[in-house]
Amino acid sequence: LPNNWDSMTYHLARVAHWLQHRSVEPYPTSIDRQVVYQPGAEYVLAALQGISGSDRLANLLQLCAWVLVALALAALARVAGAPRRVAPWAAVVFAALPMGVLEASSTQNDLVAGCLALAIVSAALPFMHRERRGRPADAILLGLAIAGGALVKATALVAAAPFLAFALARLVATSRARPRDAVVAVALAAAVALVPVAPEIVRRTRPELAEALARHAQTYTYRGLEAIPDRLLNLGRGVVRHVPSPPSVVAAVGIEGWCQRGEELCQNLLLRPHEDNAGNPLHVLLVLLAGALALARWRRLPARAALVLTAVPAAWVLFHLVFRDNTWISRLETPTYVLAGLGVVAWAARPRPAPLAGKRGRRPAAPAPS
Repeated sequence: LPNNWDSMTYHLARVAHWLQHRSVEPYPTSIDRQVVYQPGAEYVLAALQGISGSDRLANLLQLCAWVLVALALAALARVAGAPRRVAPWAAVVFAALPMGVLEASSTQNDLVAGCLALAIVSAALPFMHRERRGRPADAILLGLAIAGGALVKATALVAAAPFLAFALARLVATSRARPRDAVVAVALAAAVALVPVAPEIVRRTRPELAEALARHAQTYTYRGLEAIPDRLLNLGRGVVRHVPSPPSVVAAVGIEGWCQRGEELCQNLLLRPHEDNAGNPLHVLLVLLAGALALARWRRLPARAALVLTAVPAAWVLFHLVFRDNTWISRLETPTYVLAGLGVVAWAARPRPAPLAGKRGRRPAAPAPS
């Protein structure tokens, strides 16, 4: 049964209030997370609870997200260039993620955010081709995926941001002859995304909600260009949070306050099997190994594999430049670890085709007719 702090005081509590009041409008509460944070996943929980009359089905949402990600990763790994025999390992790597396994039995929303981050990446694929292929239907689908991520958790948008940036750059590059096409595609996707998100934006303009949201944002995110040195140090914290490190290293990155006194390694959080703060030490080492192998083969990798191997670490870096370090950071990072499954196998992509004979890869001259 749901038993973690967030589920009992925030996720399921807001669903109970909605069903009791027969409305999803903000209500008076001393726990402002119930009315400030994105409600997308809880909308689904409310539907499940309203139909079943119980919260015993609430765990299904995260479990289904875990299954969907595992099923989709192999196909996306093939798109990223991974060979047929290697691609399924992307699903295995994700399915064995400690935080993912624990979250799959909870009623929180980080796996749902990871699933939607993957959906955004998938919907952006038509705009990543060298030739112009994006259609209006593709822009609509991308807008819906972005809206889903925005309604569930901002971490989904941060994880997918590097892929969206590349898709936008490629769209502009392939629409130079007809720049109107790029403008129409971006406008259509933005308009479609705005429709489901607009009501939440309007609600957050209320003074009391705007004040509470600003307070939470200041606690968990950096503002503007502030604290650049601390943001860079936050990249080190992102590794130490998962890999057991000596006390001197833990203190050097500034998170010794989270470790219990007397612990040689900060293991009270790293190796604790709990939905809120379990670490992913083997996965971090696996990602680092895959990165080293990718660098060794970089010149031989096809463009699509190079894209994934650039965007995945960029998503992780962006995450730690946006979100401050906190006790629950390994849970909030779940969307970036969902995408990491692609990076682990993309390094094995088949080499680029060898250039044809001739100087600088030119085609050899055709023989003269006899």
